[in-house]
Formats: sequence, structure tokens, C-alpha cells
Amino acid sequence: MKTKFKFKIAAFAVIFASLLADPARGDFTLSDSQDLIVDTSHNRGDLWGNSRVAILPGGSVNFLNTYNSSRAYIAGGGVFWLYTYDSSSAYVNNGNVMGFAVCNSSVANISGGNISGGLFPFASSTVNFSGGYSWDTESHDSSVTNISGGGTTALWTYDSSVTNMSGGGVTYFKPLNSSVANISGGSIHWLWTYDSSSTNISGGSIDVLRASNSSTVNFYCKDLSLGEGLSLDGKRLLGTGYFNGEWMDGTPYTLSISENDPTATILIVPEPATICLLGLGGLAFLRRRRCS
Repeated sequence: MKTKFKFKIAAFAVIFASLLADPARGDFTLSDSQDLIVDTSHNRGDLWGNSRVAILPGGSVNFLNTYNSSRAYIAGGGVFWLYTYDSSSAYVNNGNVMGFAVCNSSVANISGGNISGGLFPFASSTVNFSGGYSWDTESHDSSVTNISGGGTTALWTYDSSVTNMSGGGVTYFKPLNSSVANISGGSIHWLWTYDSSSTNISGGSIDVLRASNSSTVNFYCKDLSLGEGLSLDGKRLLGTGYFNGEWMDGTPYTLSISENDPTATILIVPEPATICLLGLGGLAFLRRRRCS
């Protein structure tokens, strides 16, 4: 994990070496309640106290650091590395941020724009992701990531971090270590659970699930139809294959379990009111009519 993070920093440093070497790029430091609008190029910016900075189209900062209760607004332009500390906050609704590290108890609110390198929540930080795009999101420590919109290609959750997903789209979602994922909406192509992670699914669209190691996956649904290769032992789902049914709110779902380690646990909670055991040939029928 740390090796991967260091590799990304090194790669970004090579890509932006020419920008960092530009002597025309100045620094700025804000404190108390100072405000600054940035529409030109700068090398480094540091925010302290209750200061605020707004990055507008045409503006850029190679390294932007926020401390105390300061605030950064990315409304255009670009930031190479954005670091938030203490109780500071950052708002991204336009422009491009290459790498974004959210540290301590700081808060990141992302409603637009592009996090093209990576989004990294640490410590007890909070990320509210409602729009925009992140190529790679890696949650660490006891951070909380709330996803209600936008999209990310790869989402990795480590340590005891918590991810609440109610919307948006993720291509690859991988809960690891002792992290917790609560999925009530949105779309996920691949969901791979590892280690001792816990994943609670009550809604949304998931194409493929792989349950590995000693991970636990809880499905909260009311109707369940099992395809060939799947069976129930009490509330525990065994085997691999396709199944579908309805979430507790009546929304239909269909997904495939491609891996179900004997050490992993997939539970159907609560026990569905209706259970059908069908071969693969019956799945098309289930799309038209619920089992009764």
C-alpha cells in the first residue's frame, strides 16, 4: 500500500518536473481571515487560520496546503498536489487536481472537476463525493468517504475506514483490511472483498461479486432467486453463480458471484420472504415475473 502511494508521488513528480522548476512561479501564505483569488500560476500556497483561497480558470498552484480552519475552493484551473490538514476544508467543483490527500479531521467536498491522479483520505478525515471524477480513490485509517454521485475507476478501502455509497459509479471496488462498506445505491461493476472487511448491500447495481479471505458480505433483500451453483445454508449463501430478486424497497437486482471462498461469508439478511431455486434457464423468466 505505502509502496504504491510512494510510486504515484514519484511518477507525478517526473511528469510535472518542468512546472516545479519554473522560477516565475511564486509562493503565497495566508493567515487569519485573509482571502485570495488565484487566476495566475504559483508554485506553493499555504493557508492558516480562517483564510480562504479560490482557484479560478487560468490559475494554478503546484502545492496547496490548508491548515487550521482555512478553506480552499477549486473552481477551475489546476492544482498539482492538494493537502488538507487539521479542521480545514476544500471544495472542488471544477478544474483539475492531480493528487488530493485529505488528512487529520479535514473535510473534502467534491461536486465536480477531475481528480486525475488519486484521492487519498487519511486519519479521521471525511470526503463527500457528489460529482466529478476520480481515477483512483484510496481510503485509509478511520476516514469516512460518502459517495452520492460522480464516478471513480478504482476504489480501495484500507484499515478501519468506512465508505457509504448511495449513488455514483465505481468500476472496481475493493474493500480490504477491516474496512466497512455500506452500499445502498449507485453502480459497481466489480466488487472484490478481501481480508476481514465487512460489506453491507441494501441497494444499487452490482455486476460481479468476488468474496475472498475472511471477508463478510451482508445482502439486505426480501426476494431471492438462486441460479445453478448456488444454495442456502440457513442465511449463508454457498457456491458461485447468478442470482436476483428485490431489495427491501422493491427495487429489482441481478448479480453474479464469481468467487466465494470457504473462509468468506455471504449472508442473506433478513431471510427472504420468497426463495426460488432455479437453473440458469429460468433466469430469463425471472426478469419478467417474480417468483411466488
